[in-house]
Amino acid sequence: MSRHMVKNRWIGAALPWAAVLVLLSAASGCGDAAPGGEDSGTGTVDNDASGGTGGDIASGDDTGGGGGVTDTGETGDGGGTTTDAGGADTTGGGDGGSTDGAGDTSSAADTTNELCPGGPDCPCTTNDDCDNAVCIWQPGGKRCAQPCTDSCKSGFACKNVSTGSDAYFACVSTQLSLCSPCEKDGDCTVNGVDAACVDYGAEGKFCGAPCKADADCPKGYACEENGGKTKQCKLQPAGGSAKACKDDTECDKGEQCGKDGKCLAAPKCECSPWSVDKGLTTTCSSTNGEGTCEGTRTCTQNGLTDCDAPAATSEECNAKDDDCDGVTDNLPKDYKCSKRAFDSAGSKTACKADADCSKAGEKCDDSDGTCKVLIGECFGTPSCTNGGQLLCNDAKTPKKESCNLDDDDCDGATDEDFVWEQAGVTPTKINVGQPCGLGACAGGQVVCQGLSKAVCDTAVKSGVETCDAVDNDCNGVTDDASLVCDDKDACTKNVCDGPAKKCTHPAAVDCDDGEQCTKDGCEKASGKCTNTLYDGSCDDGNACTEGDKCGEVAGKATCIAGSGQKKCDDANLCTDDACDPSKGCVQLPNAATQACYSGKEGTKDVGACKGGTQFCKDGTLNMTCVGEFTPNVTEKCDNLDDDCNGKTDDGCSAKGGRLSFSSGSFVGESGKLKVRARLGGESNAGTATGAKMNGRFGFTAWVRSLFK
Repeated sequence: MSRHMVKNRWIGAALPWAAVLVLLSAASGCGDAAPGGEDSGTGTVDNDASGGTGGDIASGDDTGGGGGVTDTGETGDGGGTTTDAGGADTTGGGDGGSTDGAGDTSSAADTTNELCPGGPDCPCTTNDDCDNAVCIWQPGGKRCAQPCTDSCKSGFACKNVSTGSDAYFACVSTQLSLCSPCEKDGDCTVNGVDAACVDYGAEGKFCGAPCKADADCPKGYACEENGGKTKQCKLQPAGGSAKACKDDTECDKGEQCGKDGKCLAAPKCECSPWSVDKGLTTTCSSTNGEGTCEGTRTCTQNGLTDCDAPAATSEECNAKDDDCDGVTDNLPKDYKCSKRAFDSAGSKTACKADADCSKAGEKCDDSDGTCKVLIGECFGTPSCTNGGQLLCNDAKTPKKESCNLDDDDCDGATDEDFVWEQAGVTPTKINVGQPCGLGACAGGQVVCQGLSKAVCDTAVKSGVETCDAVDNDCNGVTDDASLVCDDKDACTKNVCDGPAKKCTHPAAVDCDDGEQCTKDGCEKASGKCTNTLYDGSCDDGNACTEGDKCGEVAGKATCIAGSGQKKCDDANLCTDDACDPSKGCVQLPNAATQACYSGKEGTKDVGACKGGTQFCKDGTLNMTCVGEFTPNVTEKCDNLDDDCNGKTDDGCSAKGGRLSFSSGSFVGESGKLKVRARLGGESNAGTATGAKMNGRFGFTAWVRSLFK
């Protein structure tokens, strides 16, 4: 008899019918989701065999895929209440506990799920381990199925998990296979949840989880389109160098180009117990400049293995697909094959490749694996046999260079070890086949003389140098100084004038000592310079002295200053004249003035006429006479002698007059009255008509009174 059946028997034997109805109504299966996304689970009722009111009820607070249990103790034990939520029990005397007759409050901690083994959410290995005969994968491992009707908490779904003919619906994780390696969508299907296989690029393919928005996915994941199929949760890259990119090839190793165009660390999926149990695998790839090679990654007890894809290399003739393009031994167009020859000399250092040989001129001889001096390497057309053997068609065997107009060592140069050395040219060494010859030997060509020597074929024309404008000895110098052309004068040089076929003797020694008071000369016999005192005028360096003359001071020829002083008067009123020893005469502008008058002679200082002033500006006298008054043509009737003839207002008649009366004033004061009066005034007396004056008089008076 199973444990599940025993529990049902206890319920029927001891629990009062009223309590049975209440408990059965509370255990009706997976109900609507509680606040926060939690669903009520379906539990079993357990009647305590010792009698009394008590029993276990499956709780709706499910944090691990299983139901919690509420255990009400017997009547006589103090009434402690135990709550079991997903395997974690909490006991509180104040929350449903009872108080005994003595008034004590008791609480106890129950850390055991009383439904295990075999109950919902209990660990299991096979279906036989579960009371409901359904052992399924849940986060953290295999668990006995938690029954449901139509809904479960967030991240779980109510699915038919029965493998038999009878349907059994349980709350299963919708993200159990999330981030597990896969090769196809079917690899991700577990407990009836249709998760898809999502491409993660070079890292491989990993399972997603169905979603509608980012909120449906765990932290660090995003809800993305999956190739036009259903949306799936996909782990997002994070961290990394964050440098700008357009695709993954522009990012460092281990990074991917994210949605925002920045290089981020590639997402790393881990293996879950479910994926390890399944031994899930995924294809992956390794990409470099030579190509992309594929490999696999597998979930093991030690986690997800690294991608075993080899690094692509340049295709070689070895019966392998080195660049992973699907074709074996398809050599690139620029592939070169060659034959090598080595000198027996060399360091004989052990080697596997040329890079192992550090001494100049040495390469690795594959025949014995030692470093030797390379004679040459001749290239040909490569081809591969079916067995991966390289054939280097039409490649000749290299040998040491001989002077034979052939590139014996296949280095691209012909007879490069044989040259004609010729002075007077750059470079001095001339290769076979190049023009050669100077002077009388010009127009030649370097040729081989036997197999080991190169000569200039016109060298036979070389002779003794003569003064004839020809490079007779073919040394690059025409009529060189080796010619005998001496005039017996040590102060000259001997130069051959080839066209004139004679020697000339221009001065060779410079005896100028830079002194102005010496006579410079040269002794023919010795070529020694002579510098004697010069008796004449000179310049002492002072521009203000005159009469400077050479003389001898303390045994040395020196220019002595003259006694005369340079005169610098430029007769300009507007400049101050001076002499600067370094410059000579200098004229500096001043602010001088001078009196001026431009009127008729004899009128200055007569009547209104007077003289003015002229001012200097920037070394020049301004000719405008400022402030002068010259005679007017017509006399004005203004009491002035305007025409400066000694007469004032001559020819003028009276036109008007004014008559003024003297004024009187009176001031009186009585009580609060103050009186002030003034008599008199003035006005026009009249107008003049001819020589007569018409008078007109007026009288004004005013009185002003003020109160105190």
